[in-house]
Amino acid sequence: MGKSSTKSPSAKTNGLDLDSWLFSASELGADALALLTAYRTAAESARQATEAKNRNAETSVAEAPERTAIDEFAETPSRGLPAVPRLRVVDGIEVSSLASLHGQLLAGGYLTAEVLGRSDGLAYRLTRDGLRHLNGETVTADAA
Repeated sequence: MGKSSTKSPSAKTNGLDLDSWLFSASELGADALALLTAYRTAAESARQATEAKNRNAETSVAEAPERTAIDEFAETPSRGLPAVPRLRVVDGIEVSSLASLHGQLLAGGYLTAEVLGRSDGLAYRLTRDGLRHLNGETVTADAA
C-alpha cells in the first residue's frame, strides 16, 4: 500500500495558486497590479470629468445630459475617490482571468465593490490600502 498525504492540495482557479496570495495579500501578481492600476487611472479620469462638469455648472437643466445611477454614485462627495464601473477589458490581461483578479483584489482589501442597481451592475473603488500599495508603501493589517 502506498503512503497517503494528509496535506491538502493548493487551491487552483484559472491557473492561479490561491494559497499564494490568500494570506500574503500585499504581494500582488503582475496582472492583479495591472488591474489595480487600471482602476486608479479610471478613477482619476472620472474625478477629472466630475471637476470639469462642476466647472461648467452654468449648463441649464434642460441642456444637461440624463444622469445615471453610476454618475450619482461616483459623484457622492463623502466617498473619496470616484467609483468606477467594472472594467471588462484591460490591456495585457486575458478577459478570462478578470473575474479571479477582481476577487483577489476584493479579498486582499485593495478594492471595494458596491451594487449600483439591477441594470447598472457593480462599481469598484480603490481602498486606502490599494492606493498605498500602488504608491509603493508597505501595506499591513495594522495600516488599515
